[in-house]
Amino acid sequence: MRLSKIFKIPLKAVESVLIIGYIIFEEFIWNTFAKPIFEYLKQLALLDTLRETFLNMNRYLLVTIFILIFVLAEYLGVLALILVAEQQILVGGLIYATKIPIASFVFWLFELTKPKLLTFGWLKFSYDRLMKLIDIVVNSSIYLGIKHSVKSVKENLRALFRRFIKENPFFRQLKSWYGILKAKLFKPSSAS
Repeated sequence: MRLSKIFKIPLKAVESVLIIGYIIFEEFIWNTFAKPIFEYLKQLALLDTLRETFLNMNRYLLVTIFILIFVLAEYLGVLALILVAEQQILVGGLIYATKIPIASFVFWLFELTKPKLLTFGWLKFSYDRLMKLIDIVVNSSIYLGIKHSVKSVKENLRALFRRFIKENPFFRQLKSWYGILKAKLFKPSSAS
């Protein structure tokens, strides 16, 4: 019984680190960058022909294209992580920034062609397992506790912003002066 307690502590620590990583990804990368790009891609009229092409594509060609783009996105993520670990933070950040629109495109493609892609047993199995894992993570007490703390911190930061910046008379006056200066500097040119 004592041995199980010894293993429980490191396992909880690893679980906590993984959940914190997931929350950082979800809150910062997905909600801030990837989701807006993903939503933008879904509405692009330019992609209508591409949409039809993917929907009418042979399922083997479709899964090949999906995997190639997915692997490229993951490769860029790993490369960015390696560069950051080697203290090349700027280059790693730029490469990761490149990964985000590619990954968003992969999400768009998967959502668009999900019924056809999931006709592959191995992909359906992987997808189902991933969804079960995410469900376990988001229902864990560690996740719920950290998520509650993150929500509380966000609310406190918003309140501080409102109190010290948005509602502050000095900043309101500064904003007013900026508006006047902007109007004077960027007057519409009159035709002679």
